[in-house]
Amino acid sequence: MEPATEEQDRPTVLSTVVWSVLGLLLAAATSYAAVARSIDLIEVWRVHHPGIHGSVTDISECEYDDNYYVVCRGRFTADDGSVTAHPVWVMADFINPKPPLPARIAGAADDRAWADDYRPGWGGWIALVLIMGAMSIGILTGIGFGIRSLVRRT
Repeated sequence: MEPATEEQDRPTVLSTVVWSVLGLLLAAATSYAAVARSIDLIEVWRVHHPGIHGSVTDISECEYDDNYYVVCRGRFTADDGSVTAHPVWVMADFINPKPPLPARIAGAADDRAWADDYRPGWGGWIALVLIMGAMSIGILTGIGFGIRSLVRRT
């Protein structure tokens, strides 16, 4: 058996392209997870700071959701009368919330209301954003190094 040469140890163009495509798919998935949860974090912050307080009535179609605990359809009416009977998805901690459910929305046109008793897992959400963001950056950096090594070889 002959010892391997440096040329045989280098990855081929085909393997670099295949791994780069797989890496791009994984980077897209991790980036999506990071961006989606970042949007949720921003919305929850907006709801609890300048948000509009009111209540949700006509609650129906409640389903358990792995991300938000319980998601139901309903109609939001603001305490100050600025929004009346606006259709929303309400995020709650209880399986069958009873109307009127105290809740907040970030703005008059929003389609998601967050029940006052709903407490998102801030630590877990922030950790997910950081981990998925770091994974995306790491994967894209690895792809860049792989392509760079191919360019240098040719």
